[in-house]
Amino acid sequence: MPEQLQGPSRRTALSLAAALLPAGSRFGGGGEKTIEKLEELLNAFGPTAVRLYAGGLAALEQGTRLVRKGRSFSELPPAEAEALLSEWSQESGQGRRALMAAIASPLKVAYFDDPAIYGQLKCTWRFNATPENPRWMQQVTRAVDLTEDLELECDVVVVGTGAGGAVVAKELADRGHAVVMLEAGAYRTRADFDGRGVENARKFYLDRGMVAALGNAFISLPAGQLVGGSTAVNTATCWRTPDRILRQWVDGEGLTGLSPELLAPYFEKVEREIQVELADAKYLGGAARVVGRGCDVLGYRHAPVRRNAPGCDGSGVCDFGCPTDARTSTNVSYVPLALQRGAVLITEVRAEQVLVEGGRAVGVVGTAVEGGRKV
Repeated sequence: MPEQLQGPSRRTALSLAAALLPAGSRFGGGGEKTIEKLEELLNAFGPTAVRLYAGGLAALEQGTRLVRKGRSFSELPPAEAEALLSEWSQESGQGRRALMAAIASPLKVAYFDDPAIYGQLKCTWRFNATPENPRWMQQVTRAVDLTEDLELECDVVVVGTGAGGAVVAKELADRGHAVVMLEAGAYRTRADFDGRGVENARKFYLDRGMVAALGNAFISLPAGQLVGGSTAVNTATCWRTPDRILRQWVDGEGLTGLSPELLAPYFEKVEREIQVELADAKYLGGAARVVGRGCDVLGYRHAPVRRNAPGCDGSGVCDFGCPTDARTSTNVSYVPLALQRGAVLITEVRAEQVLVEGGRAVGVVGTAVEGGRKV
C-alpha cells in the first residue's frame, strides 16, 4: 500500500505548499491535491521516500522553532512562512539551503506536473510520435532479451553512449575498427518521449534523477541513463570549454595538447556534425525576454545560447527527451552513424570489470540489468 504523510507531517506539508505555491490570478495555490500528488511522486521513487521526506518536514518544524520564538513552521502565518523560506534558500551556509532544496523541489514538481497547469500555460501535455525502425537498429541488442551469456570479439569496447563514448565509437568505426558499445540504459526513441516530467525522469535518469552534489551549494546533477546519455535529456546548450580554462590546463597542468589552438578544429568538427547554431529567437520564451530587457537596462551584453537543435519547434520538454528528434543528441547522431558503419550496441547492460593482461586491457565484462546474463 502506498505510504502517506500522516499527522504532523501532513500539516507541515500543507503549510509548506501554501507558502511555496500561493494562489494567483491564474493558478490555484498549493493544497490537499498538491500533497496527494506529492505522495504519488514520492512513492514512485521507492518505499522509503515518503518517510525521508517526512524527516525533512520534521527538520523544518524544529529549525523554525529555533528562530521563531518556539513557534513551528506550521504555526506561522503564510506571509511569515514564505519570508522564512526565502531567507533560508538564499543563505550562504549549506544546511538550511540543502533542506529547502530537498523539501521544496518535490513539492513544486508535484504541483506543476499536471495537465491542467500545462493547459493554462498552453503547453503540450502528451506527444504521440510514430515509432521508427531503421535498418541500423538490427545492430542493437537488448541484454535483457538474451537467453544465454554473450561473447563478442572486437577491436574496441566503448562503455557509455553519451557525449564522450558515442563520438569515440563513431570515429573508430569510421576508421574500420570493430566497435562494441555498452550502455546501461535502454534505447529510447521519440515515441518514448511523451513530455511527462516526473514519469520520464524516473525512466531516463540515473538513480531516477536523484543524483546531487553537496558542497558550498546543493546542486542537482541529473545524469541520463539511456542511449545518448545526458545529451538525450539536456537542453541542447553547447558551450565550448572556455579558452581561459584551457590555458589554465596548459599552463598549470602541462596539458599542452589541450590548448585552444589545437582543440579549435575538433570543436568545429563536432559542431558541424551536430549542427550547433544560435537558438531561434522566436522560441526563447517570456523569461528570456524579461532577462533581455533587464540586461538592456543594466548595459549587459546578451544573446541566445548556441544549441544543437536545428529542428527545434519550442516544445519545451527538452529535459525529458525530444519528441520530434529536433535535437541532434548522440542517440540520433553519433550512435546511428557508428551503427551504420558496422558498430554493435548492447543496451541495458552494466559494465563491471575491465580484463587486463600484461598491463593491457583485453576485454570488458558486463551484466544485464535484468536477468543477470553476462556480456
